[in-house]
Amino acid sequence: MTSLEDKVAIVTGAARGIGKGIAIHLARAGAKVVVADVLPERDATVLEIEAERGSAIAVETDVSKNDSVLNLVNRSLEEYGKIDVLVSNAAVESRGVLEDVKEEEWDRLYSVNVKGLYLCCKHVLPHMKERRTGSIIAIGSATSVKGFPEFAAYSGTKGAVLQIVRCLALEVRALGIRVNCLCPGMTDTEMGRAAMAAYGDGTDQIIVDTQGRWGLPEDLAKAAVFLASEDSEFVTGQPIHVDGGLTT
Repeated sequence: MTSLEDKVAIVTGAARGIGKGIAIHLARAGAKVVVADVLPERDATVLEIEAERGSAIAVETDVSKNDSVLNLVNRSLEEYGKIDVLVSNAAVESRGVLEDVKEEEWDRLYSVNVKGLYLCCKHVLPHMKERRTGSIIAIGSATSVKGFPEFAAYSGTKGAVLQIVRCLALEVRALGIRVNCLCPGMTDTEMGRAAMAAYGDGTDQIIVDTQGRWGLPEDLAKAAVFLASEDSEFVTGQPIHVDGGLTT
């Protein structure tokens, strides 16, 4: 099993879904995990990690707010002394034809999904640069590279996430810092189910277009452990598609 002993990882949006799965798997691999989320269920994620004798703390975090992200980074350093891994997972989703998307909903999507990645990287990178090591894992989407009807607003944010990853990877590759993007497809989470509910028969077709099932948070978590570890030391700037072949 890949070991993350002595690693410290921040996972945003870790109260449930993909973020929770990643946080738990990083802890199982030996990492100390900072569980960041606006939702109070972040405490339950910590309890699950501790029940398996892992180490974790919960930090209430709104990734769209500069002071909140700065507090997250400071609390992580106070508790564990360093940051080796950042998993920027926190996101919100919306569906609708473009002209029906309300301006405030558009702003909310970009504030959380894109600005949140920017702020997390902005405040974590100085510490990684000082130590000349680190792995940043942004959570993109199949919509980062593939169009779906009624997902223009959300897809725009996830396309931006992938391009930020590609550019940032070039900026920091000489400093021992890797930046990659995990791109899930249709995943069996509360947010994933809500997003696909209105597709009806279309959901069945998407399952046919993959390996015959929904993705699971564990599928993404296993890939995240790889990207967090030294096993991926020569992988940077890449979209890693964990979607059962949906975007093939």
